[in-house]
Amino acid sequence: MWGWKFFLISNHEQNLRNGLNFILSHFQEPIFPRTISTQKTCNKQLEVFSKENALNLYQYSGAVDCKINAYPSYTEWNGINRQAPSLLFIDLDKSTFKNERAHVLALSVTLKNLKEKLGGAKPTVLWSGNGYHVYQPMDAFVLEEFDIFSGFDHPSRTFLKFAEQHWDAISILFQSMFRMR
Repeated sequence: MWGWKFFLISNHEQNLRNGLNFILSHFQEPIFPRTISTQKTCNKQLEVFSKENALNLYQYSGAVDCKINAYPSYTEWNGINRQAPSLLFIDLDKSTFKNERAHVLALSVTLKNLKEKLGGAKPTVLWSGNGYHVYQPMDAFVLEEFDIFSGFDHPSRTFLKFAEQHWDAISILFQSMFRMR
């Protein structure tokens, strides 16, 4: 009636929708197409073209082991990167720490370093059940667009992998090259 559409959404479904919206809020436009995976896909990545596509697959999997790629599907063209490294992702798996105290301390140190080195950064911290995931969106640029990086294979991707493994060593570089969103 009155041209309105009403949908009955379960609490579980609404939580899934809210969670996806929250994660998507960390990403730069365009959001889709993007790949996702779930337990039902055996972690095989499938390309989706909308939030509704992703939600349908997540619901089909019973919301178990749902993942979404941090970058759109089309980031490369003819081997040339077209996406800036705009999301810093730090994974602190509990299995890599001697005990819970060391794990929590690592999170505290990581957050302190992010705040100090990146000018007051306020990252998102999620608990997966297996560890902490720290997300920090950033305004960045496509490294492949600058001649200084022309001698490197996939410099943006390589930079993110390096940053993940050597956070303290590159914090000053981050501070000078990027500003927080």
